[in-house]
Amino acid sequence: MEQPVTLFAQNETLENVLSDLSKKYNVRFSYSNSRLPLQRKININVSNIPLKDVLNQIFEPLND
Repeated sequence: MEQPVTLFAQNETLENVLSDLSKKYNVRFSYSNSRLPLQRKININVSNIPLKDVLNQIFEPLND
């Protein structure tokens, strides 16, 4: 979770962003499709940020 991540996504679905992270950084995510809004659009631009912080940025707005 401390692995540095660089990610740019503009108007991408949550599903695509998680898939990209999984492929680029060799991480696996386990989630229920019915619990996550996978079609929600995400905008994020980070460089060399720990994966845990990137995930917090992605999921924080979903708590609203």
